[in-house]
Amino acid sequence: MRGHSYTCPLCKKSVEDMSEYFALLDSAIRMQPMPPAYAATTSNIYCQDCGKVGNVAYHFVGLKCQHCQSYNTRELQRVDANIMASLWQGYNSHQST
Repeated sequence: MRGHSYTCPLCKKSVEDMSEYFALLDSAIRMQPMPPAYAATTSNIYCQDCGKVGNVAYHFVGLKCQHCQSYNTRELQRVDANIMASLWQGYNSHQST
């Protein structure tokens, strides 16, 4: 797809049938699991195809919309549950002193 845009330059929705490409991404993600350090990491995403937001497991290959199964997504925020748990634990211990 080098040199070829598969999205509309105005609305950013996919303008072609991307099912074969998305199947390749599905396969790549299955074949390359994330390391344990990223097991609890999720991403808040915006899907440029269906316009919905969601929270999905983080993977560097791609972030798949759970509503329409598209990888035409934008990461809004990455959340590491381990870090959040540590911060929450620190907050709670600070509140109890």
